[in-house]
Amino acid sequence: MKLSSRTLQILKNFSTINPSLLFKTGSVLTTMSPVKTVMARATVKETFPQTYAIFDLSRFIGVLSMFNDPDIKMEESFLVISENNRVVNYTYADPEMIVTPPDKPIKFPDDAEISFSMSSDVLSSVMKAINILQMSEFSVSGYDNKIYVGAVDTKNPTGDTYKIEVGATEHQFSMIFKSENIKLISGDYNVKITS
Repeated sequence: MKLSSRTLQILKNFSTINPSLLFKTGSVLTTMSPVKTVMARATVKETFPQTYAIFDLSRFIGVLSMFNDPDIKMEESFLVISENNRVVNYTYADPEMIVTPPDKPIKFPDDAEISFSMSSDVLSSVMKAINILQMSEFSVSGYDNKIYVGAVDTKNPTGDTYKIEVGATEHQFSMIFKSENIKLISGDYNVKITS
């Protein structure tokens, strides 16, 4: 098996959520932060023939980077990562040591109260503002019939803020997320929010 560049990108993103990962049989990868505040799910083009656990996902990605185009073979207790005459036997972790999301998928209501599109440029701009302005929170708010995403610090209500209009709404709302919990791969997103 070979991992696509997209799957590697997903694994790198997942490593920022949880340092460990349980690869389950099939083509769906899921993760959850150790404190259970962030969850992620991705369908990849590869199909994993068996379940196995990797304790240090960043280390595993680093091992893969030692090769140009490695082949990965699953054995009973380790992965064989190889290319030409180079081989790494990478030992599995105990699956019980890894925080994983529930097996039951989260059901999202069909009729979201709030929905908008967030382009890659908007996401990048807000994350840049969070870093430059040293904000601690990512906001999604609705007022004056508009939806905004932005950077705020609710502990300093008279301080700097940054916002971008992303849609229209009839609702008034304010949702604040710790910026450290925004673990999104660069891309365009359709965002749906419900209470």
